[in-house]
Parts: sequence; structure tokens; C-alpha cells
Amino acid sequence: MFKKKDEKEIRLNERQALFAEELLVDGNQKEAAIRAGYASKFADRTGSRVMKNPIVQAKVKAAREARIKRINVTSDNVIEELKKIAFADIKDHMTWGTLKTQIGTDDDGKPIIGYKHVVDMIDSSKVDGRVVESVSISPNGTLRIKMYDKMDALDKLSKHLGVYQDKPMVACALQVVFENFPRGADPFVASEKD
Repeated sequence: MFKKKDEKEIRLNERQALFAEELLVDGNQKEAAIRAGYASKFADRTGSRVMKNPIVQAKVKAAREARIKRINVTSDNVIEELKKIAFADIKDHMTWGTLKTQIGTDDDGKPIIGYKHVVDMIDSSKVDGRVVESVSISPNGTLRIKMYDKMDALDKLSKHLGVYQDKPMVACALQVVFENFPRGADPFVASEKD
């Protein structure tokens, strides 16, 4: 509810208010418009139009600020988590290498030495699990650890920090005007008079 200069209350209609609430779900104007009951056929345009309403903008801003205060998350918190993902090292979670081992004996009873690959997991209580997206074991016993997308986190951090400066391409057009030039003459060939 907002007031104009003449102190009359200005209210959003039901769908505008619902749009503002739904926009907080995923930030997608088109989807928020559909969930608010606007026609899906024109939802992209409708979402954009409704969002241009200053009262809707103020409601969305106030709701976002209230949520930030309520959940106590700052942009610094988000950046710190992205930083952890961007600079995570798989070696903080496991070690691997080749181990010399006896794989049998020859006819004389002498050991046959071979090598096997060894992967050792670091106990989960000793690692930062916030950088691990999932851990699974397949039916055949294969352990799989999937880290969050490092390149995506680096990209988001870089954009936030301004590492990528979108430099506009400078287009240059050259216009050559030939005035008082004899018809049919090649302007790039010197005449005998020159």
C-alpha cells in the first residue's frame, strides 16, 4: 500500500500483488506472470510490463530486503561461497597415486612386482562439503564425487568483480565522396593531368 501526494492509498490489483510475490520465487518475470494468472501466450511481455509499474517495483524491492534481513544473507556471503567453489581443490577431498605391490610369484618363488592405482578418500568430517555437489556409489561399487562447477563459479565471480569488461566494439565507417568527377572515370587511378 502506497500513498500519492493527495494521500490516497494506491493498491496493486490481485494479480499484480501475486506477480510481485511470485517474482521472488525465481526472478523470472515470464514465469511469475504465468503463476500470477496472466495469459501464458503473452507472459513475457506482460511480466515486463507489470514490472515497469513503480508500485510493483517497490513491493518487490521491499520483499527482497525483508527476505535478506530475515535470512541474514548478504552479498558477501554469496561471494564467499562462490569463492570456495571457484578455488576448491579435489586434493582436499582425496589423494591418489600408484603403489608398488606384489602381484604374484614366479616359478622360482620370487615376487613379481606390479603397480596398482590407489585412491584414498579423506574423511568427510575433515573436508568442506559445501563445494561437493554429490557423492554416490554405483551398483558395481564405483565411488563418484562430483564437485560444483568451478568454471561457472569463476565466471560469476569474474562478472561480479568486473574482471570481464564488456568493451563496446567501435565501428568505424569511412565514407568517400567524389564530387565533380567525370562520369565513368576510376577515382582511384590518377589521371594524366595529375
